[in-house]
Amino acid sequence: MSLFRLLHTTDWHIFDPNRKEEKLRKGFYKDYINGLYAKVKEQGLERIDLLVCSGDFIDRGTVQNFDHAKVVLDYLLEKFELNPDQIITTVGNHDIHVLDPSHGDMSAYQAFIAHYKPKKIIFQDSIHQIVEYPNKVYVVELNSVFNAEGSIHTDSTNKYIVKPCILTDESIDLVVNNVQTYVSQPNLIIIVSHFPLSINARAEQITEEPNWVEKQLWKQGKFIMQRITNHRLNDNIVCLC
Repeated sequence: MSLFRLLHTTDWHIFDPNRKEEKLRKGFYKDYINGLYAKVKEQGLERIDLLVCSGDFIDRGTVQNFDHAKVVLDYLLEKFELNPDQIITTVGNHDIHVLDPSHGDMSAYQAFIAHYKPKKIIFQDSIHQIVEYPNKVYVVELNSVFNAEGSIHTDSTNKYIVKPCILTDESIDLVVNNVQTYVSQPNLIIIVSHFPLSINARAEQITEEPNWVEKQLWKQGKFIMQRITNHRLNDNIVCLC
């Protein structure tokens, strides 16, 4: 397989596009992205095949900020000379408007990502989608926020803390079996979710934030990743969260 280059960004957390603390604020986001591009270009990697954005474009359900997030994302695509179909996104827990302790609305997020659709989606449902790119590169995008029946998993002490979702065994089996059915071997498989599927012991958040692992690690997603990996011993598998 020829060289495949991807750029992964995550957790923009745009809360107020006019606030000076925002790195992606109005009047400055181009400087920030230009700096990113310069760093990448220094390494001779400015040609990117795929942009991955793994959620939390906005902060705490401020869905009005998706308008600015689109402006930022469009400039990022322009800077790296990417088309709108060369992007994979997944919903983050901050990207939804929480209606009550068990339900959330992702309609604003869906309207936002409607502008960026891959050309070849070979399977799609509310839990996952499988996308094929040239040279047999596959992306498995997982929804780690919404439970199998469409509800959200929240902290009982704070309805705005949305925790990793809970899937049924049938949903997990469907994801794993669809990868086996639709993805030929051996190939590059990129698994994308918002909540992490594994823990890096060096991650600073683990020591800085109380109960970080309990709140952030998506244990069922880790199980999905392990099952896919067990079936695909000859594939290159990359997990981005």
